[in-house]
Amino acid sequence: MLKSIGNLAGIAFVTRSSESVLAPLMSRLEAFGLSRSTTSFVVPLGYSFNTDGSVLYQAAALVFLANAYGADTSLPALLLMVGVLVILSKGMAGVASASVVVLIAAGNSVGLPAQGVALLLGVDFIVDMARTGVNVIGNSLAAAVVDSSEKRREAKRGGRDTPRDPVVPEATAPQKETVQ
Repeated sequence: MLKSIGNLAGIAFVTRSSESVLAPLMSRLEAFGLSRSTTSFVVPLGYSFNTDGSVLYQAAALVFLANAYGADTSLPALLLMVGVLVILSKGMAGVASASVVVLIAAGNSVGLPAQGVALLLGVDFIVDMARTGVNVIGNSLAAAVVDSSEKRREAKRGGRDTPRDPVVPEATAPQKETVQ
């Protein structure tokens, strides 16, 4: 599967937006063998909720900033950071460098100054490309896992408990009334 979507991940990498490959990605996944219903549901949903590359980078960036400013990095503080990032990162897949805004907001929520994000702006362009590629691959893998799960569920259910088509009486032609 990675061979079939590799160049699309490359396009997303260069454009820094996974939205640029949404339609071709869905077509490639269907050509690879995933069902259309699974692909058309999982991939767009993943673009909003499965931003794993973005959240991984932002969590690492916030921990870096917390260490740079001597902020609290205890387990409750780290869990708060991740929770805030998971909520704030939804729906940012189509916007290049949207993570800067998310990092500022998440940093403020855990007591980090907004100026700290400026330390990361020099590498954000390059890292944005990488996390976008990871998001495309992650969404493709998620669609493959869901499709495989659905096929196993249907196969298990196939021989038994399958709903039968309701019996519909055949339509009969209207009888001509005889005129007397």
